[in-house]
Amino acid sequence: MKFQVIFESSSGSPTTSYNTAFTHRAYALGPQKRFRRSRCCGQPPSEVRECEERYVNPREKLFKHKGAYMNKADYFNNLNEIIIDTLFIGKTKDDLKTEIANNTWGIGITNEVAARIETNDFILFLNKVIQNREHQITQSTLDHGMLFYVWVDHLAGQLRLNLISDYHTKLPFGCDIEITDNLESIITEFILSPFLNGIPIQEQEEVEEPSNEPFLQRVYLKTICK
Repeated sequence: MKFQVIFESSSGSPTTSYNTAFTHRAYALGPQKRFRRSRCCGQPPSEVRECEERYVNPREKLFKHKGAYMNKADYFNNLNEIIIDTLFIGKTKDDLKTEIANNTWGIGITNEVAARIETNDFILFLNKVIQNREHQITQSTLDHGMLFYVWVDHLAGQLRLNLISDYHTKLPFGCDIEITDNLESIITEFILSPFLNGIPIQEQEEVEEPSNEPFLQRVYLKTICK
């Protein structure tokens, strides 16, 4: 199922984005897929999904506030729901799909807001998320920890995070990945992305034939022990 969103940028030029996490004037061009708490997610075409997580699309944080006027405090206040979100901890490897469906978040930001935010602002936010998940894992009746990981989805213009049980032997990506313990580098990659406001339609039309070179997705990984 596909869901594409087209919106007008502040300059008036149309842009398009898959899994966009912010909206100006949005028009649904296909069927809409909903997850719990009615968060809407879009699924990009299969030919550009090599580096999407397998199985299930992540939930999104939808910002209704116009990005050009949102200050830093308002932006991070809108992310508080992520900090306190209830963690799903699987009991067996068969629960992977459910872990992804419940624990994955996609966070969008406009260029205007990104210009006001420093890398350390996001580091502080993600540390709060980690602290919350550590507490939930410690209080769990299950005897295993979880893998917390963060990456940038440039196609969606999102910073994404997820947790899966630590008995999984690899992260659920459909492409080659490069693991890093440098969270700051992932955040910097996100806030400096040229596609935070979506990929201009003209640029999509001018895309050449896909390269045969494999794409390497950089992923921050932290093990949260029981």
